[in-house]
Amino acid sequence: MTVRQPSAAPSWVLERPRLLTALAGATCPLVALRAGAGCGKTVLATQWAASRVGTRWCDLCGEPFMEIDRWNEAGGDLVLDGYVPGVPELDDAITALLDGCPEGHHLIILSRAEPGLDMGRRRIEGTVFELGALDLAFSRDETRELLCGATGVGCEEATLDALMNRTLGWPAAVRLAMLEMPDVAAGNLPVSINGATGQFADYVETEIWQPLDANQREFALATSLLEEFQPEWCDGISECGGGSRMIRELRAAESWLLPPRQVGEGYRHHPLVREFFLAHLGEQPAKRRELETRSARTLSANRRTVEATELALNAEAWELAIDCLRRGADRAFREGQGERLRGYLGRFPASYRHRPELLRIEGYLSWAAGDLEVALVKASWAAEAEDVDLRADALILQAAVHYAQGKFAEELAALQQAIDLAPGDSHVLGKAWFGLGSLHYRAGRITEAEGALQRAAALTHEGEPAHAGVLSILALLPLARGIPRAALAGLTRAVESNRSVGNRRGEAHACYHLAIALNQSGMHQRALDTLAEAERLGRELGLAHLAALVARETADAHRDLRTGEAFERYRQAIAEMDSLGASSGLLHVYHGLAVHLRRENDPAAARRAAEKALDHTASGDPAFVSLVRLHLALLSDDAGAFRERLAETLGHPHRYYQALALLYATAADRGAARQRAKEALALIQDEGFEHLLREEQTLAAPWLGTISQGPPPAPDAPLEHPSRFKLYLLGGITLQDPDGNGLQTRPQALKLLAYLALRRGATVDPAQLIDAMWPERGNEMRPTMQTLIWSLRRSLHERLIVTHASGYTFDPDDLVWVDTEEFGRSLREERFDECIALYRGELLPGVEWADLERRHLENRFLRALEELADDRCAAGKSDEGIELYEQIVAIDPLAEEAYRKLIACHQKAGRGDAAQRFQREFAHRLERELGLSAD
Repeated sequence: MTVRQPSAAPSWVLERPRLLTALAGATCPLVALRAGAGCGKTVLATQWAASRVGTRWCDLCGEPFMEIDRWNEAGGDLVLDGYVPGVPELDDAITALLDGCPEGHHLIILSRAEPGLDMGRRRIEGTVFELGALDLAFSRDETRELLCGATGVGCEEATLDALMNRTLGWPAAVRLAMLEMPDVAAGNLPVSINGATGQFADYVETEIWQPLDANQREFALATSLLEEFQPEWCDGISECGGGSRMIRELRAAESWLLPPRQVGEGYRHHPLVREFFLAHLGEQPAKRRELETRSARTLSANRRTVEATELALNAEAWELAIDCLRRGADRAFREGQGERLRGYLGRFPASYRHRPELLRIEGYLSWAAGDLEVALVKASWAAEAEDVDLRADALILQAAVHYAQGKFAEELAALQQAIDLAPGDSHVLGKAWFGLGSLHYRAGRITEAEGALQRAAALTHEGEPAHAGVLSILALLPLARGIPRAALAGLTRAVESNRSVGNRRGEAHACYHLAIALNQSGMHQRALDTLAEAERLGRELGLAHLAALVARETADAHRDLRTGEAFERYRQAIAEMDSLGASSGLLHVYHGLAVHLRRENDPAAARRAAEKALDHTASGDPAFVSLVRLHLALLSDDAGAFRERLAETLGHPHRYYQALALLYATAADRGAARQRAKEALALIQDEGFEHLLREEQTLAAPWLGTISQGPPPAPDAPLEHPSRFKLYLLGGITLQDPDGNGLQTRPQALKLLAYLALRRGATVDPAQLIDAMWPERGNEMRPTMQTLIWSLRRSLHERLIVTHASGYTFDPDDLVWVDTEEFGRSLREERFDECIALYRGELLPGVEWADLERRHLENRFLRALEELADDRCAAGKSDEGIELYEQIVAIDPLAEEAYRKLIACHQKAGRGDAAQRFQREFAHRLERELGLSAD
């Protein structure tokens, strides 16, 4: 042990004010700088000592510790360099020094491991100040300053990004990278840092590799094959055993092992050190293949089959790779990893290319890309497999292709054949029943659909994507009965369920189906918002068929909103479906176009579109096909055909199609028009389809006007007040008149208005309204409700709330601007700044019935914040991005992705202390809220 005066810091060393300021603010007697090799502990302590008069330096050098006499009397700070835990005499002596430490003085320990000084107690008491490897890492600005100091000129941002990504701010790595850059004087630095060769490899060999014992080396080599790993996997990967203990030891030493959420979700090696370990493994090809095989089996057993496939392919363990792919391809496919799967398939030797397991996967990829004929060929070849489970799986793919082609009979046969094979894999059998249930649903056989889907739900496991998909179709069944409002809550839950299990394909389809229910419920603006989300997911996942369906439903929404965009939207949808040969979609899109053209007073073009629709009748459910034929009979003025088709359509149990059929009959059958109008109105009022009166007003207006208060006026009818009221629901309810003046309205009336406004276009049953507003009081509140409605109509505008026999419709004439609708438009058009500005607070705070919509809007607000934060960070405005990410985690304490980005931004900005604080904060919240360890 030697005691000396501190040395001067090298001339090239960067001054680090943020760390020196943090040390200067430390009031604790013990300061621990704990980090692995090359993190800059000694340099920082040297800089600190230079700013503190009387500081002494003690090199322990592994020798027995002798108490330093008179330190407490002499005063000044003492630096203990080279501390190694596990020497009781040393720890006892340090404890004695701390007990007598004068106020304002510090004992600074430089260590690569956790000091044996009862650190847990000291942290609780607040008597220790610590800096670790994450704090000592260079920030982006510090790295830039270091480079500029070396070159005398600036450096390109791309170079800086690459250097930070490769080194993660590790001071030794940054310094050695600079020494290896040949053009350092030019300031335009090629980033070719390699952990396997050169000065950096020599440094890792000496400072990291050699100090490791045999078990630690085995562990390092085994785990270096993985991008990231969990403690419970390690024993299966490394023969040394005690993986969890090994991780604790290495993390306690603040080594090259990175903790979860610093970079990924599991533990990771520093990228440069990993390259060094992999280079060592490269010198032992047999050992590497053995470790890759063992790692593949371990990951596969832990349901990480995609990563397992990569390792098995690297080891050329072809049978293992096929097994991993077979068990993991479906999940990877649903999660949107299609291109990755395609790359894996290309790595198999030619002799394996015709294996049925691989052909099935190729078929699914072709089906998703819209190459239906190729998909069918691959599926047919795969269906010749001897393995029953594989044969059944290939038949399920065949059925999916037949569905996209509109060949319902072939689809049914393939699914029935798959079920008859009785595959032993419950997941495969569950998929077959799922497909059969979906087919029955589309064919309008609701009882059969429900039975098949219930069997599928029992065969699939909760928490798996396939199970979430089954629940989504079960939630759709009310749509098949033509009762869309009954489907809304279940489909909203289906979206959330698929999102929670990472089933991005399922989430995209659930959004699409939810939009259909919203459209048929008359909530077209909300439908457009939901379709925008479905389209985003579909494009990201390469779901060409879904994208075409979304385009068709979007066209229907624009048609019913009369935005002027409908015709172009239909053209887009037809082009997309035509390219895919999607017969079922073409049936619907041509019918939608026919409706649009009829409403635009172009009956000849409408008739041609309806005829085109009927070219695809083989692919439609019978109820919808009947409706299309009825529509063509109306357009053709064919009374005989119309009567026949009307009876056929009304014979189906689909209530929504029945309502449309009766409206068509009101216009087509003049003799029975009044009676048909009464039947139409009764059904529309019973089911809440009042928006159809607005959308199809030219069909039945003369007759409906004589038996009810009549449909709303045409859109071009002059309004008494052309300016719009404004209703704010976010952050509390505020109502303004067209001049911008706040209106004094009873709070209960405003809440009632808000309830109706969130369902614009749909007719709300009085019982539903009373149940939401006064759940404990029941029908006794009907007079109060009627009084509030009357007061709103009287003080605002007669047409603002239209009264029907079955309930109330909010603002059919678009007299009111509502902030939630503008919020949705802004988000859909990616005007994130405007979207965030509109969100003054949560929707209707404290109002119980708004809980579902409140959570929905909050999730969309969080998405807008994240999108804007990503944009700001990409534009180099990290402070703005950080502020937005902090907003997200303040609202959603378990927003893991936002925390990860926030921590990364702080690290990039050189705020290691802030990054560490948020890392600890998330870990505490995770444990407190979910009982999960951050590790």
